[in-house]
Amino acid sequence: MSKTLVKTFFLLVLFFSNYSFADTALLIYDDTSTRDNVKGRLEAAGHTVTTATVIPGVVNTYDQVWDIR
Repeated sequence: MSKTLVKTFFLLVLFFSNYSFADTALLIYDDTSTRDNVKGRLEAAGHTVTTATVIPGVVNTYDQVWDIR
């Protein structure tokens, strides 16, 4: 799958989901406009979002990990 198709798929899942997400999310990104879009949606849904450009050493402190690179 192409990178754009994968990003589009995850954005569609995020936009059209009807279930509640967890409280904390780690968002790993390489494109700032995509990061801002997804981060804004997660925060609007009530989540605390941490962003990073690389996977940190410890990820088990997050309820969700989104890798949108």
